[in-house]
Amino acid sequence: MPRGWGAQGTAELIRAYLIVKGRGNPYSVWKFITEWLGSRRKRYKPPTYDSIRKFFYMLHTMGIIVPTFISVEESIPQTTFAQRKRFYRIADGQVDNPAWRDPTIAKYYPGRFISIQRLERVTLEQETFNEIRNFITQRGL
Repeated sequence: MPRGWGAQGTAELIRAYLIVKGRGNPYSVWKFITEWLGSRRKRYKPPTYDSIRKFFYMLHTMGIIVPTFISVEESIPQTTFAQRKRFYRIADGQVDNPAWRDPTIAKYYPGRFISIQRLERVTLEQETFNEIRNFITQRGL
């Protein structure tokens, strides 16, 4: 589980959220991770909002997630000045990309990442994934 910026497991939680919801922005993912880790019995230190933004930036520059936009009318009704919100979704064919395990190493140290990479699929345990899905559905995140 996450223990600060760049911790392994954070990107996998982002991935699980994007699989369940279909799209998300850094704030909605940060809110989910903070609430989900807070509801666990063990006390984990949740990542900060800025660290989630950095993860989104890394995943976007590596082509693992792609931006999608929501119109102003759909996201912020009755405003005089607003920009479209930027949401992200997982790019086609990137659900099982090994970089989900540790995107920091994959982006900044690709040689080291290739040498330590295993040929296993990147997945959360099915029980954990189902727990995340139920949590998101119940809380309406």
